[in-house]
Parts: sequence; structure tokens; C-alpha cells
Amino acid sequence: MFANEKAKDRTINHLDFETINLVFPNPTSGAITLKHADQFNSIKVIDLQGKVQFAANSVKEEYDFSHLSAGVYWIQLTNDTQSISKKLIIQNGN
Repeated sequence: MFANEKAKDRTINHLDFETINLVFPNPTSGAITLKHADQFNSIKVIDLQGKVQFAANSVKEEYDFSHLSAGVYWIQLTNDTQSISKKLIIQNGN
């Protein structure tokens, strides 16, 4: 963890989002936790064919994607100034 993340009111900048682990555990069997979820206002889970498998206009800390087939997906998190994509690997899915 970065020492400067101790300040709870600090807004994470783009570089921080690129370097910290926002999604864990990864790989997962479906259940994930998102770090800094309160700093985003939308989420999408996109498969490798580009099909949106999940979308919401609010972001919470925990999700269960066990209904998705095992494979590689992209989680796209967006706020007013940026969009971050993180790879998500689901193992032992349906």
C-alpha cells in the first residue's frame, strides 16, 4: 500500500489507478472486491468478444460474477474524468 493512501479524503489519480490492484482476488471463482469503488460512477464487465456481460451506473465494493463462464474479461471503471480497464480472470465458472 502506498504511504500517501492513508489520507481517506485523498482522490486517487490516474497513475495510482494504473499501478494499484483495484480488483481482488484475481483470478477468482466469481466473487470480487473493488478497492476505491467510491471513486467510480459506473462499471462494465466485457468479454473478449466485446460483449458487455454486466453494466451498472453505480459502483459497489463487492460483486459476484460466478454466473459468468470461466475466462478472461475486462472490468471497465469510469468516473467523470477517466476510464480504467482491468483484466479479470474467472476460473471454475458455470
